[in-house]
Amino acid sequence: MLTSVALCEFLFLFFVSSATTIFVGAVFHSKYPRKRANAVVFGILLADGLQALLTVAHCSYWILFALGYVPYSRSARLFCSYSSFLLLTASSAFDWLSIGIIAKRIFIICRPLDDRFEFFTTTVIFAIVLLVTSFGAVGFFVIYVVDPSEVIRDSLPAGCFTVGCGAKHPPVSQVFLVHYPIASTVLVIVTGVVFLVILRRSKVKLPKYHQIANVISKYIFIFHTVFLLIPYSVDLFLAMFNLPNIATFVGPLNKLTHTADGIFCAFIFFVSTRKRTFHKHVVPKSNVIPRK
Repeated sequence: MLTSVALCEFLFLFFVSSATTIFVGAVFHSKYPRKRANAVVFGILLADGLQALLTVAHCSYWILFALGYVPYSRSARLFCSYSSFLLLTASSAFDWLSIGIIAKRIFIICRPLDDRFEFFTTTVIFAIVLLVTSFGAVGFFVIYVVDPSEVIRDSLPAGCFTVGCGAKHPPVSQVFLVHYPIASTVLVIVTGVVFLVILRRSKVKLPKYHQIANVISKYIFIFHTVFLLIPYSVDLFLAMFNLPNIATFVGPLNKLTHTADGIFCAFIFFVSTRKRTFHKHVVPKSNVIPRK
């Protein structure tokens, strides 16, 4: 598996890194910014909607299996492997997209952007998001599609009602299925904390569009804290004392949180791209003269 992952990562990231700058530049340096923004919003909502439908199908199967209505057949294992790959890829994509968006909000607050600096920061941030997401997607593809023997069992142990239950992940799988999601979740929360601190201390008054985007960014942080950090922390605490875990319930919460991420990201793109420039609309709070 290590050889498969290493080879796929090298080939895929080579082509992605070569095309990322050109792609992002073409999208964010368009002559038609409104159409560009609408296309990005539509793409995010479409991916989010497909993720939500697949989440419903995935969770419904495991509920029906737990109740004894459906068997754990070969077709079920195939569905579980592909749906797990797609859901994990979508979840990680929305995680890293949230990190990129919050980082962009921090840049806007710290330094009101002109057109050139806006293009540069947007290109760099989303190039990193695409590369890191691609890295995870390749790992998930190898683990769940190319060589799923480590996580997709022919039969499930008693009391297991989810894919991967009872499996001891090898080091490669553990990197992608444990460390990688934890890293993205922690980074969302850390960037969210930094964003809230900077926003509270900021003396710059942004236009209404960016104020709305900042409020939505707060909700990304809140959702990740309430529905991911707290449940996973409780689950880890229970596991440390060999108590019954709540992983079966944390999984759907994870998927629902990332579905909300997609909606939040789409709204941020929508409201923050209504105006083309930033520097013309930024006024220091201390210099605001009240109307008589």
